[in-house]
Amino acid sequence: MLLIGDFMFKQALIHYFTGTGNTVHVAKQISKQLKENNTSVTIYNIENELMYSLEDYDLHIILFPVYGFGIPYIMVKYLKSLQDVINSKAAIISVGGHTGRLEGDEGQSLSHAYKILTHRGFNVFFTHLVSYPVNFTQILNPPKKEAVDRIFKHSDNIVKNIANKISDEVHQI
Repeated sequence: MLLIGDFMFKQALIHYFTGTGNTVHVAKQISKQLKENNTSVTIYNIENELMYSLEDYDLHIILFPVYGFGIPYIMVKYLKSLQDVINSKAAIISVGGHTGRLEGDEGQSLSHAYKILTHRGFNVFFTHLVSYPVNFTQILNPPKKEAVDRIFKHSDNIVKNIANKISDEVHQI
């Protein structure tokens, strides 16, 4: 864990919703890297009852898939239900679909989540979109296995860098 002045993240709570598994994959990758940086991490699926006190964590990471260029309703409802906090650090990561040629688009998902969290008192210092294999197969064909493997390898490296930037408290909005 890197020091920022006299501050370092000791405990992180990753709040996530996943529709198909890509977002929980990102949550596990971020958790692994943060733990390597000496931060204790709890991964929390927002579909379960909140069993944690937000004040017990000095870092909150919000993860969700992009649905129709926005935040899934379940995540919007969850974010709006969070207790108000005073200046708790937060990072937001949205997970988009990658076709093998084109990466996903965050639409207004990151700015919407940013607005909700800052209204609740969070100090959001980092936002980012990362893309994993598209799974909206009603319109798009899923990527071939070789493309899926390439996307995961590429995106996992991006997620590792994201986790390190969050540990370093790099400001990126």
